[in-house]
Amino acid sequence: MNPIYLYLLRSKRLFFLLIVLVAIATPATGLSQGSPDCPADPGSWRPVAETCIDPASGVAELQAEALEAPTIPAGYQVVYLLARTERQFIEAVSAAPLFQVLIGGSYRIHALVYDPATFDPIDTELIRLKETTIPGLAEQLNSSNTPPCTALDEEGAYFSVAGCRICPVDAGEMVAVPGFCFYEGEAQLDAFVENRGNQLEGMEYVYLLSKGEEQVITGLQAGNPFYSHFTVTEPDTYRIHRFLFAPETFDLDFILFGETTIVDLVDYLERFQVSICADLADGAYFDVSQVSDCPCSFSGKRKPIRVPCFQPQSGIAQLETEGVIPYRPVIPTGFAQLYLLSRGSSRTIELISHHPGSFPIVSAGQYRVHALVYDPSTLDLHFIRFGVSTIYDLYAPCPLGDYS
Repeated sequence: MNPIYLYLLRSKRLFFLLIVLVAIATPATGLSQGSPDCPADPGSWRPVAETCIDPASGVAELQAEALEAPTIPAGYQVVYLLARTERQFIEAVSAAPLFQVLIGGSYRIHALVYDPATFDPIDTELIRLKETTIPGLAEQLNSSNTPPCTALDEEGAYFSVAGCRICPVDAGEMVAVPGFCFYEGEAQLDAFVENRGNQLEGMEYVYLLSKGEEQVITGLQAGNPFYSHFTVTEPDTYRIHRFLFAPETFDLDFILFGETTIVDLVDYLERFQVSICADLADGAYFDVSQVSDCPCSFSGKRKPIRVPCFQPQSGIAQLETEGVIPYRPVIPTGFAQLYLLSRGSSRTIELISHHPGSFPIVSAGQYRVHALVYDPSTLDLHFIRFGVSTIYDLYAPCPLGDYS
């Protein structure tokens, strides 16, 4: 082969090789986000709460919050992009991570950190609403023909928007029973449902015991729909809450005793209010921090004439009450009044009398004398079984009764 031809052929190969090496060695104009030369970083984001289209306004509000705060260098700014998830078209641009939508579907809010001296996300060919996609924008920002150091959160905060679920439930109100005190290192806390609120078919309820000003949940109880009872062993402030929920929308395993607080539960219910149907009543409050040990007497509206303690000779104590009643009962025409003796924290009924004057006691323990005002035409007391029935059992069949 001609030597001159060989020289030219080798020269072309060498020239081509030089072009490839130069192309590899030449840096792109855009800088990678988060690198030392480009400290801008969009962070990561999540929804503030579930959202839905309000039937009254026809609008759903989407708001995102930072899981990891963005890194915004001096002079830089951050802007937020709303995209439909299906095809990821950019729908809107905002200075805040807050948007309103009228149509249900899947959305994402993306953060974009940029230098306003070199890039304007509003007046730019790179972002065309309803035409530019998030992947397309990310590809353009990573090319060599765009402003340097522009950082985009490609993942975004995800929202699923649908019509609002109607869940008109009300957990009612809880009222603390006074007269609690420490007895043998324990205090018995009782609370009653004063207003049962509104409960949909299929819903369940439990009672939650919270402790201290932080309202840490320490106990859970299901049972009687009209009252709740807890035993505590430490002086502190406590609350008993009634929690009403649809079991297919809420799992009680969310509550971790000694860790989860009432505030945590409320925040969780608000965050997922679209999918969870539930309501939490304000707690009945107990201040057990300053309570002294129980005296040898009973609690009630009638004052004891003397401390009803056991006599060694007979082994029998008499609960005798004086005639003065601090709060006189109201007995409507046709109603009747009886007195009941109950024992222990379970308020088990031991005796019934037409007179409050005297009840014989043969076993040590805590006792109460209750006044019952009732309508005999609506309540038949023959259902009471001494030593089995409790004061609380009167609530279910006797909406017109009252006791103390």
